[in-house]
Amino acid sequence: MAISENDRLFMEEVAEYYRNTKTTAEANGSIRDTAIHFGINRTKVRKILITTGDFSSEITVQALRLKEQGLSNHEIASKLKMSEATISTYLPYDNLIYNSPDVSEHAKNVRGYRAYEKKRKERQKELTQRKGDTVMGKDMGEVVYKAWNDKIKIADSGFKGWVRLHMELLNEYPTEREIEIMHQFAKVKHGDTITRDIIAPVDMPLYALHFAMQPLFGWQNSHLHEFRMPVERNLAMTNQSASMWSRMVGVLYRSPMMSEEDEFWADDYDGGSFKKWLRSKYTGPYKSLCYGEGIICCREDIESLDLDREYYVTYARAYNYDTEEYDGEEYPSGVYSVTDAKGEPISPPEENWHGKIERVEKQRFSDLQVDTLGYIFDKNHLTLLERLPISILRPLDGKDCVYADGDELYAEVKDKIQYIIKENKNTPDAQVVPGAVTDSLYYSYDFGDGWKVEITARTGCNDLVEAGRVTQNMVDQAIKKCQETYRPVLIAKDGEDVMDDVGGISGYVDFQEAIHPALTNLTEEEREEALQEQEENIEWARSQGWKRNARVRNINLL
Repeated sequence: MAISENDRLFMEEVAEYYRNTKTTAEANGSIRDTAIHFGINRTKVRKILITTGDFSSEITVQALRLKEQGLSNHEIASKLKMSEATISTYLPYDNLIYNSPDVSEHAKNVRGYRAYEKKRKERQKELTQRKGDTVMGKDMGEVVYKAWNDKIKIADSGFKGWVRLHMELLNEYPTEREIEIMHQFAKVKHGDTITRDIIAPVDMPLYALHFAMQPLFGWQNSHLHEFRMPVERNLAMTNQSASMWSRMVGVLYRSPMMSEEDEFWADDYDGGSFKKWLRSKYTGPYKSLCYGEGIICCREDIESLDLDREYYVTYARAYNYDTEEYDGEEYPSGVYSVTDAKGEPISPPEENWHGKIERVEKQRFSDLQVDTLGYIFDKNHLTLLERLPISILRPLDGKDCVYADGDELYAEVKDKIQYIIKENKNTPDAQVVPGAVTDSLYYSYDFGDGWKVEITARTGCNDLVEAGRVTQNMVDQAIKKCQETYRPVLIAKDGEDVMDDVGGISGYVDFQEAIHPALTNLTEEEREEALQEQEENIEWARSQGWKRNARVRNINLL
């Protein structure tokens, strides 16, 4: 589908506004101000500006060059060692854009519901503030205010319990230097990497956990993210087949065809206190407004795929370090359509970016291995639904069992799915919520920098108390505050904050080294140069929201 005239006009309007936001500090213009003005997220603004030619980057230049060579987004992502989601945000639009004046019926329904929610909240606020009107001698403002307070108390009394989450910033192949820097300068004392432990409401959904992760680690919610399960759990829950995966879309996984309207539904910051806005996102009672994660929307996406459609699956040989030849284990190296846009047959490929193709098979979509679907979709097909609560995590010290495989889970939710479809229950709060499905989760943030956090759950904090990191009184206070405020509470923090755009773990280590220069055995000129670099790095980090030696009690951080 080509870009419509309405879309082009909308993009030009966005670009024109962006050009008029130029200041001394932002010579090219402000993407943030433009996003706020049009009520769309910054990623969408950047993509529009790339399309109109008003913004570019090295990633865009490289990606477009590879695109011109005929590579798919998946192949480009592999070449540039980035995720497909990140690559997509650095490429121009080539079809319909979301949040433009020309929107789908689904988008209109979603916007209408959100407008209704906004008006309802404004009306409630107006009623609670009314003073002076009387009904049968009673102050109407006081009556409504008391009723609304009672409603809040009812919601608070619905607190379903708490669970402790342990979050560990991953560095899969740390060097001795990186570990030393973490200990010496980043103030890591209880391991080799930065960790956080929180007491969290057990019904807190993953979308809310994402927002809590931002202040916990020092990020500013300015990059893409996703939640995933470990590889072995994905294989178990999909039975390693595209057929079972298609059943799990809307139950565990997001649709890889989800619109940006749905994907970024919660990114509605429009100015004011950023900290206060973030806090509202991870404070309960929780309510997802992401219609795209519902069973009905996901089923429509799956049905559009045609599970009987055939594809060429190519196989190549892995590189063998012993023989220094590509004669290792065979693996799927690509998936290609058997027909063109007009339905005409296409010959199977003879080679692809992996190199020589050993053989080609023709398979139906439903028969594909689940790990080959990455060759078909631009977005990750194993990204978890973010309306799911953190109770999908089985506590490591708990007794709950996880589902053995996808068949066991689907058998449990099948009747609920059929009911939802039959009754057309399309609201986010009417969806399937499975039990514990995994022992750990992976949270990825900023696919370019490659931050990755492993999340596990515990039922208590005995290990922290025994290690002398917290007292039982501190744990009791945190639990009480979690229940009273209906939001997570930081109980233990090991290591300083990181920041956006520093270059991931390796860049963060370089940064720590740069702000702690060794000044001995230097000439005066070298010493001045090191101190200048130190000050520049600290100033830059502060501009990214980084705070050095921030003195905030753990219990008051979130």
